[in-house]
This record gives sequence, structure tokens and C-alpha cells, in this order.
Amino acid sequence: MSYTEMMPIRYVESGSADERAKRLLSVWLKRRTPAALTDELMEHVPQLLLLSADPPADDSPEILFVGKNTFLGTLLQHQGEDVIPPKYCIDPAFRKQVKSGYRIAAQGEPVFEIIASPIAVNRHQIYMVYERLILPWKLSSGLTQLVSYVIPREIQMHSPPSSQEPKFSC
Repeated sequence: MSYTEMMPIRYVESGSADERAKRLLSVWLKRRTPAALTDELMEHVPQLLLLSADPPADDSPEILFVGKNTFLGTLLQHQGEDVIPPKYCIDPAFRKQVKSGYRIAAQGEPVFEIIASPIAVNRHQIYMVYERLILPWKLSSGLTQLVSYVIPREIQMHSPPSSQEPKFSC
């Protein structure tokens, strides 16, 4: 079963997500004007994804940075010398499923959503339920980038049988 549900941002403000999400939203609310990436934000970088704020119409945006303590970072750390852009290590059908939150955030509003889906990432078959906070961060240069923080709620990893590769992998 797959679904994506937008949740009111007040859920994060009230602490229904987790403390890091609440702190990130607080930092964003204080920095509504263009600014450099602040020390307050930088302390959370290992848990964040940084994405382009110019997503294509039919896909998720380019992933510019993967924090080492993110779930995606954990999966990609064993990629070795053949470095493939992280976006292309994620099943295209899943990327299309979750694109709307990025598009809304790219317009300047924070997004909080719950996502549940089977997904293939870097040769792993996974069923995930997670919450995602996406914040548009306008830099002093005028460029906007998206900061994404994921709160995993349920993860079930399934390895493919040795004789069968998953449908999608890097």
C-alpha cells in the first residue's frame, strides 16, 4: 500500500513530529529573509538532504547533498567507486509519488507529510513509513534550495533472492 498525506505544519510546531523537526522549523521561521546557511541549521546537516528548488514537472528534484546520518546516506555509503547521483538510486515510480511536497515547498511554504510506500533503493527492497519536513531555504545569493528532514516511523528491509535482482537498482 502506498500513500502520501499532507499534514498541517502546526503538527510540527506542537511537537507531534520530533524535537529536531520542531527545531528546524523554528530556525526556518526565524530566517524567513534570505540568509546564508546558519550555524543553527548546520548542526543538523548530517540528518538532512539538500535538494534543488527547481523540480521537474514529472519527477522529484535533484539531490544536491545527502547527510551521512540520513536513511538514504546509510544505504548509499556502500556504493563504492561508481558514484551515481543519489536521485537515480531511487525507484522512478517512488520519486513521482513523493514529488508534490517538493513542488509546494519550492513555492516558499514549509511542508510536512506522511509517506508510506514500498521502494527500491540501491539494490534494497524496502517498505517505509516516514514523516518528512521540507523547508525552502532562500540564500543571500537569491537561490532557493530545499532542506528535507525525514523521521522514519517504520522500515522493513527485504533482500532480493540471490537469483533475482530487484526491478530497480543503481
